[in-house]
Amino acid sequence: MPEDEYPPDPARPVPLRRDHIELHTNAQYAEFGAFILDAYQAGVMSEPAPDHRTDPTYGTDLLGDLLGDLMHYADQYKVDFETAAVEASSRYLAQRSDEAPYRPGTLVQLTQDAADDPILAGLPRRGVITGLRMIPGKPTAFAMRSPGEPEGHWYSATDLEPAPAFRPIPTNNGIIDTPLQAEQALVETVARIGLADLHQQPADHHDIEDHHALLIGLEAWSGTWAEQLTDKLGPRFEEALQALEYQQPSHTVHPAHLADRDFPFDPNCGGSEPGYGDDTGYRPGGPAQGHGRRPR
Repeated sequence: MPEDEYPPDPARPVPLRRDHIELHTNAQYAEFGAFILDAYQAGVMSEPAPDHRTDPTYGTDLLGDLLGDLMHYADQYKVDFETAAVEASSRYLAQRSDEAPYRPGTLVQLTQDAADDPILAGLPRRGVITGLRMIPGKPTAFAMRSPGEPEGHWYSATDLEPAPAFRPIPTNNGIIDTPLQAEQALVETVARIGLADLHQQPADHHDIEDHHALLIGLEAWSGTWAEQLTDKLGPRFEEALQALEYQQPSHTVHPAHLADRDFPFDPNCGGSEPGYGDDTGYRPGGPAQGHGRRPR
């Protein structure tokens, strides 16, 4: 018999597969682990030892000893410890995420206490959950990304609360019903407007309408002024415009050319850019007339 094959022990009951085990809460899973440590402690410790449930330092040492012995077990009985560890991590993350108060895509905002914290001063107050960070032994952290921000900021669940629903924005390309979808649609729309301007052509009036609707919709939900959103999204506008220009035959856009054309356009200057006409009432860098106040 090959040494990596072992006959089943008829005296030992066959354990149920994980698929057939009843699901439990995270607290119950934790107690299963504590029960295993109890048995391990009783079997290997010759003297009375602290309670690993109330002594985290001792619990860390005990868990380390157990894991070390399990590695020796894996060597002895040809068990793939690395694969088992990956599967355990996947199960752990799935079990913890099931009980997390917020999932990716959830609209949230800072609580009043968090917003008043000097450490968080200046950060956006409203955004979308884009990730969870779950480390054993530590509270779950949530990444909240706000429109205009390049990446999310990490918060604990106690710093967050549900945000008001995002009002869907009708556009000529369909209904936009999430803040980050609206942000991406705005970037693409401004890039198309900028491309027309670079070639001294009139911008599509549908893009003009969509730019207005998307910018004002994001301003109203996020609480960030349209001018601030435009400033924050400036690098993404330029990247999207360059991507469009590279798709054009025999045309190359340079940063200096963009600067000469004042892209993204300054919302505080009078007049209108080529292709917008004098009757549009707004410019692609800022809100329509009458929408300059910060939404409440």
